[in-house]
Amino acid sequence: MTASEADDQPQLFLIPAAGPLAQANFERTVLELRHADQLPADVPFDADTPLWGTDERNEVEFQAMQPGDVLAFYTGDFTYSRVARIQETCVGAAIAEQVWDHNDGSRSTWPYLIVLDAVTETALDSRQLHDDLGYDSDWPQGITRVRDRYVANLRDHAGSLDAYLSQTGGAWQ
Repeated sequence: MTASEADDQPQLFLIPAAGPLAQANFERTVLELRHADQLPADVPFDADTPLWGTDERNEVEFQAMQPGDVLAFYTGDFTYSRVARIQETCVGAAIAEQVWDHNDGSRSTWPYLIVLDAVTETALDSRQLHDDLGYDSDWPQGITRVRDRYVANLRDHAGSLDAYLSQTGGAWQ
């Protein structure tokens, strides 16, 4: 694959959502969209869209995210239970305050917003995925942008990232 062909391929980001707080937020803002009624009318995206957020610890990964890239959500038990495409990203501290309201008891929130599209249920075994990537661990330690050389391993297995996700995890478009 040439460099320009690699540029046309979506990136893969591994997103841990296995702890109790992450699970609660995942259910509320990705699966159930309970955040929609908390957003002001002038948000720069559709309020009924699944939403994930992160903070400055993941700014480098956040800045690398582009529309069309793929997020795989690790929810525990060696399983990535959802995959989604990035619709857009934006920074919005005021929006994050309204959505998450410091619900972890800290003074921080998740102002780096990731607006999702095509959230799809899957049953992707994290051990298999990480082995196929060439990783030593069985789950993500934090938000991880999978480097192109590792995503190439998945393309070698199935022809494309999308085909790999469909073949190993179930329904994925």
